[in-house]
Amino acid sequence: MTITVMLCFGRSGGTILNRCLGSLPNVIMLSEINPLGSGSGREGISYQTVKEQAKNWYGIDIKSNDFTQGVIELNKICKKNGKYLIIRDWSFVNFAPNRFNDFNPVAEFLTPKALKGHCEIKPFAFVRDAIDVWSSCKSNNIICHKPMEQFFKYYLAYVNKIVSLQIPIFKYEDFCRNPEKQLQQICDYAGLKYSESFREYKYFDKIHGDIQLQEDSRGIRQGVIAPIKRKRLSKKDICRLNGCLEMIKANHTMSYPTNYYDMLLESRFSSIPTKFRKLKKCVKKFLPCWLIHYAFNSEKSRLFSVPRLFLGLFDIHLRIWRYMLLRKKEKIGFIHIPKTGGTYLLDRKSSFPHLNFMHVLAREERSERYCPVGLIPISLKKLRNFFLFSTVRNPLTFFISYYHHVLGFAGHHNPRHYDYASAQKGFDYLVNSILNRTHKWPSRKFLFPQLFEQEGNCIIDWINRNESLDSDISNLANHFGFSFEAGERKRVAPKKDFYEYYSDNLLEEVALAYSREMKLFGYSEINTTTSLINLKPLEKNRIRYDYLNDELYLDNKILGRC
Repeated sequence: MTITVMLCFGRSGGTILNRCLGSLPNVIMLSEINPLGSGSGREGISYQTVKEQAKNWYGIDIKSNDFTQGVIELNKICKKNGKYLIIRDWSFVNFAPNRFNDFNPVAEFLTPKALKGHCEIKPFAFVRDAIDVWSSCKSNNIICHKPMEQFFKYYLAYVNKIVSLQIPIFKYEDFCRNPEKQLQQICDYAGLKYSESFREYKYFDKIHGDIQLQEDSRGIRQGVIAPIKRKRLSKKDICRLNGCLEMIKANHTMSYPTNYYDMLLESRFSSIPTKFRKLKKCVKKFLPCWLIHYAFNSEKSRLFSVPRLFLGLFDIHLRIWRYMLLRKKEKIGFIHIPKTGGTYLLDRKSSFPHLNFMHVLAREERSERYCPVGLIPISLKKLRNFFLFSTVRNPLTFFISYYHHVLGFAGHHNPRHYDYASAQKGFDYLVNSILNRTHKWPSRKFLFPQLFEQEGNCIIDWINRNESLDSDISNLANHFGFSFEAGERKRVAPKKDFYEYYSDNLLEEVALAYSREMKLFGYSEINTTTSLINLKPLEKNRIRYDYLNDELYLDNKILGRC
């Protein structure tokens, strides 16, 4: 049976079409999947492989973890049961730089290429006006840390590839104006059975895409499939857009207008609801919960809301006042490296309220909860006036903690983790798989790239060691004049002898692979020693890290493994 492959760039309406196609009868739909990885869905849940999506969404067991073999196996099952298999390709990962492609996009569609010669496929492209793609990416912080011209360079490569392969094209705007007609045409082309059941698309949740955003997209908020007016942009962005040659070429190729003003603009007041929601979040953050409940949710809220609100201001917690007094001074930011005690510090947050847990700086996109800061072009504007600190750990004990984290704590399994299958095969297998890869974190590359920004400069001012975390945090507290109370550790790995995990050969391999980290931060097997640089405060000007080439520099000289 023919496999339908839907090619779609990010923020191009792929989610709504995905839901409509998935609502058709006898359809098995894989969402935002690619040989390089997968996107994410609601609450950050991400099923990275064909096997995971088939099992968790449709209850279908397939044996292979490989992308191509998994699709072939799933297609055979679909054919046997009279189902249609549709793949929504995660085309974004093939054309835009990101951690899944080591920031070096291949500029070709890997999904059709992987399936070519193995099964019959019918690809089609779902495209959108390049101006709206860019403005949507910008508002959702997707790749728009890149200059506008560079973004359209990637998008133009995507468009040119569609044209060169002579792939049938369907437009998002046409679909919004007449979804029945467009969906019928897609079904006729792909050999699918059209049905009015697509109108129940709101209830289809076996999907990755923009449903994972912190707030619903404009299309979802509409509640119906209808055209969306163009977002209002600043005059500076509009001038740059209208003069961007790559955008003009991309829109001209797809037969779209090339001027920003050629499409109806949204109302100037359309942003008010969004601003109100943000204001509401701020109010909830600063006002005590009892005040919000009784002032706005009680039966007599209309009568007492104003006086309760006034009186409640005097009930604001002391920590908020402390925050407000310190906000204009140097701010403290914590860069969380997973498995180094971040959860423990989060539980102690009430001890130092003006501490900023800067998880947002450690995220590239919503498909992963954490992403090394060193893998993204972090905006240095966000770091202005921040004193940043982080925590490192002995690589040898790091992997023991990581192993138990991947398997799941307290009897709770963690099958969504991309290393879960490897961890199921044992500690040795997991560590060896990490030592043999470079595209996912952790890998054989430098274990703590979160300490560096994209250009390789260290952004951290103070480094704690997990082995002496309470003591180091107390020193940091004294440095800034506030107190820190130690507490009980949670999510601690089972107490076993260190050498029960490591064989002699594995211990030697790991110690060699991460010898740079151990020398730099002062570790010798399971013991702590003197570090090569001062950590508290960190001599950050002495170290640099080139992530792409995996080269660590100390005093402008490469620090090699030994």
